[in-house]
Amino acid sequence: MPRVYTLCATGLVNQGQVQVRQVVWIGAVCGALLAGGANAATFAPAPVQGSGLQVQAVEVLTPFAQDEGANRAAPKVVGGQLHYIDQATGQIIAQTGTGFQTVLDLGDAAQRPAGFTPDPRVAVLDMAEGQGSTVYVVTTSTALPTGAPVAAALPATGDYASALGPLSYQVIYRYARAPDGTLSNPVALASFEAGIDHSGGALLGLPDGDVLFATGDNLPFGLDGLAAPQDVTSHVGSILHIDGTTGTAEVVAKGVRNVQRMTWADAGRTTVAFSDLGGVVAEEVNTIPLADLLDTTEVENFGWGRNADGNAREGTFYIDTGAPFTSGAPAALGAAPLGELGFEQPYAEWGREEAASAAISGPVFSPISFDTITALFGDLGSGQLMATKTVPDAGAAEVFGVNVVDATGAATSLFDLGGTLRADIRFFNFPDMTAGVLLERAGTAYRLTQVASIPLPPAGLAMLAGLAWLGRRRFGRP
Repeated sequence: MPRVYTLCATGLVNQGQVQVRQVVWIGAVCGALLAGGANAATFAPAPVQGSGLQVQAVEVLTPFAQDEGANRAAPKVVGGQLHYIDQATGQIIAQTGTGFQTVLDLGDAAQRPAGFTPDPRVAVLDMAEGQGSTVYVVTTSTALPTGAPVAAALPATGDYASALGPLSYQVIYRYARAPDGTLSNPVALASFEAGIDHSGGALLGLPDGDVLFATGDNLPFGLDGLAAPQDVTSHVGSILHIDGTTGTAEVVAKGVRNVQRMTWADAGRTTVAFSDLGGVVAEEVNTIPLADLLDTTEVENFGWGRNADGNAREGTFYIDTGAPFTSGAPAALGAAPLGELGFEQPYAEWGREEAASAAISGPVFSPISFDTITALFGDLGSGQLMATKTVPDAGAAEVFGVNVVDATGAATSLFDLGGTLRADIRFFNFPDMTAGVLLERAGTAYRLTQVASIPLPPAGLAMLAGLAWLGRRRFGRP
């Protein structure tokens, strides 16, 4: 590795010998020196750009105790209240005017639906608001609950449940929200066989009372998704449109790997946005008009899994078949044509850029909180922030690094605010539609607001920042 590359990727930044404002300058120089050839040669997304963008993180509340082993989802607004989801315990708590209220606790046998056996790793995946008092909750049970519909089956061949352990079942329940906020009268709408890896689970309530549900590819890491994410007769690696009354499920998008958050890119709720965790090559933010999703004349294809041409795609790259439980697989084979017919292009993508691991979290949109930022997202474990500046329908968006300041205006990072081995950031919108982030393991929520940008170096030193924000990536892939 050339000397300058070593300095930029692993030098002063990793050793904690520079401050955030210096990191931006170093990133600008390093990005300029490294841009171009390295990415072209290794088939990776374009480097994250320097911009001087800053957001201020102001602590709002601490709904959870600090827990290094925590497993918590992005909070959701239901009935005008913010709800926090503890996935492992199966507990959902709502923020009230005086504190917090437990509205559902699947760890309590008395509150479980008949025959429901909570998966100890993730009993509740996500929730979404329906019409009126309706609330949807996607759960995981180690046994098919009493009265649940017959579960849609995983593929009978390949590295699915047999490689990972016993089957579990993802079950979507329709609950009624009582006047006191508690959830009751569960009705099992739909159920799906699941493995124990890449389970997806993102849920989004639609204006008409139906719901979108994203399933993962249910495979161990290291594989290209196999064929099932491209098969519209399988629920694997798909976004499903589920009827809120009958539970009928229809594949409306295929070729996704592991979607853990869906949200709206606009206040009018006309465009769906979601992040898709990559294997090795690219982390993606995708956007799609809701009308296009619901029109199944053509099922939108986001590329993951083995397509009819024999190629699997991650972001805008062809990838090889890989091997189960293999680090660094599947690898990129080459760049797919931009605007490739029959495939949805990512709104934004970014890569590892020499980091040991990467995992996207987000996005969050908020014209109230942001000025020049359109979508804010980040790296789950390190807490490093990134953003786009262009609207979703303007084509592939450049990705820019974003700095953080605390309530006093002092330079910091979400990693440092969390004070734990991993930041594990989960983005959300508060009820007033301002942007927020939950530090999953620290248990603390912050409000995020864009503030004045840091001045960048003169143009002669270039405006590219590619690698400086990698300094705190010292964790394993989720």
